[in-house]
Amino acid sequence: MGGFDATTDLAIAELVIYILLLPVFIFVLARHGKHGIIGWLFLALFAVLRIIADGFQIDDRIKQNKGEQVSSTGAIINSVGVSPLLIALASIVCEAATYTGKFKRMLNITIHVFFHFLVGTGIAIVAVGSSNLYAPASSSNSYSSDQGLVKGGYIILLLTVIIIIILAVWTRRNLNASQLYETQAHAETRNVPRKRHVNAKSLVNWALVATIFVAIRVIYGIVYAFSNEKASLSPATGSFEIKFWLIFLVQLIAACCLLIGGVVSMER
Repeated sequence: MGGFDATTDLAIAELVIYILLLPVFIFVLARHGKHGIIGWLFLALFAVLRIIADGFQIDDRIKQNKGEQVSSTGAIINSVGVSPLLIALASIVCEAATYTGKFKRMLNITIHVFFHFLVGTGIAIVAVGSSNLYAPASSSNSYSSDQGLVKGGYIILLLTVIIIIILAVWTRRNLNASQLYETQAHAETRNVPRKRHVNAKSLVNWALVATIFVAIRVIYGIVYAFSNEKASLSPATGSFEIKFWLIFLVQLIAACCLLIGGVVSMER
């Protein structure tokens, strides 16, 4: 593509991929119903944010070719874009946990609020630090303090990933060890509770695989933050390899793992 570099070509490819995936995410959201609405809604939101970020990146490249000033909006979205994926992952694990029989409604709500608070706090800190780092130096921002914000935000996100892993492992163990989860609402036949129990195990297994790739994405953010914002590692100015392997690919694999888990665990 004339005038476009490899990074912009990657943004175009990602834009097309998520435009195609978005209707599938919405379909899975509709099929999972009220128990999974938060997780699948945020997975769809993640796709929307990727589309927006790629659109800004392509637009910035066009402006750059014309000699016009580019914005930092796309770079900032890239910095915070993992947040809906994290919330989706946590909520999908919570959806599977409801079938252990030990995850009552109030506990489910409390854990959802807790994850939203952790991710919201972490990503807000990263966003503030990143926006100031991309802005021209002034009396209102300090490189060292802004860098500290980015580091602190990513540490909170890593803590969130660790808690998600613990919850997912707990869920899997309890699904394996527990008897069939039966309530009056799920007692139409003896086969229905068994099927939903098996579906929940499939869902949490795929969520655990997705967690590996989300963890890689968050660890990359930490490495970048603690490298004193090394340009070669930057989500905005880093090498094509960094953007392909540690942002595009790991996020896409994580999203696809959740999607596969959602499809195989749908009620038929």
